[in-house]
Amino acid sequence: SIIFVLCFLSFAIVMTLGGGPSTSTIEVAIYQFALFELNFNKAIVLSIFQILICIFFLFIGFYKQRGSNFFEIQTNKYINPFKNRPLTKYLDYIIIFTISIFLFSPIIYILCNFIISVKGENIFFKTYFLKAFLNSFVLCFFTGILVTVIGFVLSILLVKTIEKYIMQQILFIISSIILVISPLIISLGYFIILGELRYNYSFIILIIIVINCIFLIPFSILILFTKIKNIFLNFKDIKESYRLDDKNFIIITYPLIRKNLFYIFSFSAALSFGDFTIISFFKNDSFQTLPTLLYKLITSYRFNEASIVAGFILIFSLFIFLIFDNINNYKDKPDISI
Repeated sequence: SIIFVLCFLSFAIVMTLGGGPSTSTIEVAIYQFALFELNFNKAIVLSIFQILICIFFLFIGFYKQRGSNFFEIQTNKYINPFKNRPLTKYLDYIIIFTISIFLFSPIIYILCNFIISVKGENIFFKTYFLKAFLNSFVLCFFTGILVTVIGFVLSILLVKTIEKYIMQQILFIISSIILVISPLIISLGYFIILGELRYNYSFIILIIIVINCIFLIPFSILILFTKIKNIFLNFKDIKESYRLDDKNFIIITYPLIRKNLFYIFSFSAALSFGDFTIISFFKNDSFQTLPTLLYKLITSYRFNEASIVAGFILIFSLFIFLIFDNINNYKDKPDISI
C-alpha cells in the first residue's frame, strides 16, 4: 500500500517527461490549476480527492499491521528450496543482471554524458549555478539536522510512552498519516497562505525546510524507534541500578545509535538536495535550486548543461552517503596502537 501511495503521488517524473494533457496526473493537474490558471478552488478539490484515495489504500495495507506490530522486526528465516540448483542460480543471476542494466542505464548514461560534457562547458563557475548550489546545500544541510534531531526526540518520547498505549498509538497515527498527504498539497497550502511573502527569500528557505521535515520525520521514526526501544528494554535494569536519568543514559548509549543518526542525516540531506516537488511552487527568477535549474535547462533544450547539472546532483548525493558511511566505519575501528 505504501508503494502504491508513493507511486500515486509521483510528480517530478511526470513533469520532467512532459506532463501534458494526455499524460497528466492528479498531482500535475493540481500544480497546473494552482500556478498556471490560479484556480485554487479546483486545486483544493483535487487535493482532497487525492488524500481520500491515499487514505483508503493506506488503511487497507495497515489494517493487519495496526498497533505496535507495525514497528516489530521479523526475524524468521526463509530458505529458498531451489538455491542449490545450478540452473536456478544462473537463471537468477541472468534475470538480476538484465533488470539491473535496464534500471541503472539512465544513471550510467548521465554519468557518461557528464564526463563528456563537463570538458566543453564551464558551468560550475557561472553565477546561476553557484547560487542554485548554495540554496540546495543550505536546504539539505538544515533539513538533515532538523530531521535527525526531531526524529530522535520523538522516538524517545514514543519509547517512554510504551505503557501509555493510547498516547503511543496517537503518535504513531500522526506520524503515519503524513504518508498519505502529498508534499505538493502541503506546498499548495503554504503557497496560498503566505501570499506575497512567498517571494521573500528567507520565508522560502524556512517553508521548504519545514515541509521537508514534515515528510521526512516519519521515516526517521521508522528507522530509530525499534533501535531505541531495544536499547531501553535491554539496558533497563542497568539504568535503574545506577539511577541514571534519561539524559545521561542517552549519552552513554549514544555509540549504539550513532550509525542510525548519521544514516538519517545523510538520507534526509540527499533527498532534500534533489527534491523538485516542494520547490516547484516557490521557484522564481531570484530563487533557484539545482533541481529547478535542471528542469529549466531541460525545457529550454540546453541538454549539455542539463547533463552536467544532473550528474553533479547524482554525484553529490552519493558523496553525502559515502562520506558519512566512512565516518562510521572509521569511528567503529578499534585503536590497535593501544
